[in-house]
Amino acid sequence: MSDQRIESLTRSQLQVLELMAQGKLNKVIAAELSVTEPAVKNRVIWIFRKLQVGNRTQAVLIYLKDKCLTASHLTGQVFCEAGCA
Repeated sequence: MSDQRIESLTRSQLQVLELMAQGKLNKVIAAELSVTEPAVKNRVIWIFRKLQVGNRTQAVLIYLKDKCLTASHLTGQVFCEAGCA
């Protein structure tokens, strides 16, 4: 029961989105992934396009909702670690 938009992300885009969800800036994400900041910016642009959003907050919300839906589907629990109801 995962969001198709999240499933359309590449592994590297998903890594960036996960770090964005942790509140990390592009510069920090680049350092953690051992890539350049322009490479991170490019991935963020593609994340926005694939998720059909205009900013980081919207992208992260879709990611967190998907994470919660997937967790509740797999475990049968209503709540997940991200605090979604």
